[in-house]
Amino acid sequence: MVRAWIVAGKPSSSCKSLASYGQWSDRVRQPLLWLGVVDPAQSVFDGMENDPDRETLGRFLHAWTPIFGKRPTMVREVVANADRSSYDPRLVELHEVIADIADERGQINRKRLGWWISKHAGRLVDGLKFEKAPGKRNADQWQVVSVIPALPVPSATTILSVSSVSSVASGPTEESVSDDDELDSIDDMVASMLIE
Repeated sequence: MVRAWIVAGKPSSSCKSLASYGQWSDRVRQPLLWLGVVDPAQSVFDGMENDPDRETLGRFLHAWTPIFGKRPTMVREVVANADRSSYDPRLVELHEVIADIADERGQINRKRLGWWISKHAGRLVDGLKFEKAPGKRNADQWQVVSVIPALPVPSATTILSVSSVSSVASGPTEESVSDDDELDSIDDMVASMLIE
């Protein structure tokens, strides 16, 4: 199947990228999509979208940002600013989300909130994530960092049409040699699987 996909010119279907699984996506996912099979990674994306911790983290990041911006902030300051009886809806939302995370008998448990932030530090939601602020202190300071998404990758159609035009104009290219090498590599891999 992979061999047929390579011989067909490696047609590429548009699909969400899956973190650091680019090579797997190229060699396994794309041939399956080319055959019309349901995306094997779709269940991963479905699970990410239905993750309640992800939703809570997103709410927290969005409640934090308008109040503290990118300024490193201690958990005790966050709790002190959160106020459910405030006239400022931003402070009410901040209180609601931290209560969802760390409420203990009607009070916010700062230790639990700090642990929760630490557990979710580095996890990206809507281009935002928590990071521990650098420096030595008695208590950790946290900040929300905005991560700029990567530039869009050119579509497969564009790449194929450009490579087709250039191969017609210039004859065989190094790419055709690497395709042969890739086919040999796949043949070797399949053969070793059959021997085992």
